[in-house]
Amino acid sequence: MKGLPLSLSSFEAIRKKDLIYVDKTKLIYGLAKSERQYFLARPRRFGKSLLISTLESLFGEGTKYFDGLWIKDHWTDKTYKVIHLDFSLVSADNAEKFFSDSVRQCIRAAIRASLLPKETNSSGLANLSDFFELLEEAAHGETVNIVLLIDEYDAPNAAQVSGVNSGA
Repeated sequence: MKGLPLSLSSFEAIRKKDLIYVDKTKLIYGLAKSERQYFLARPRRFGKSLLISTLESLFGEGTKYFDGLWIKDHWTDKTYKVIHLDFSLVSADNAEKFFSDSVRQCIRAAIRASLLPKETNSSGLANLSDFFELLEEAAHGETVNIVLLIDEYDAPNAAQVSGVNSGA
């Protein structure tokens, strides 16, 4: 009998360990094939991080970890560069720390996605627009399709920063 994936929110880890995974890939296919942007507001501990991890695997690796699931026979799309941001890793001590942690996380995610060279750092980035300009420069005029996944947008330590209200 397969084990339960208690406290695991990594799709690839669940699949590699052959743990129970309820196949929701038909619904995920509908989300992924849509050209819309989605904001998923579900209660804490309700599977948002696992869904983000599943989308990251699908867009980044294709159907490599989807054997036996509905989407394996239906997904024909290519793979993409995936930028996965996790706001539970961002400090909310003050606005400056929130900004620097956020920019640093963007840079690290872009390096992991092979969009920026490993030696790239966040110095000189005054705002998020600077980050996107950096990505454009690194693309050298080529079109690069990027999937942006944001997780833990509701993390307690990122919900409110001194002087900055995230509800705006």
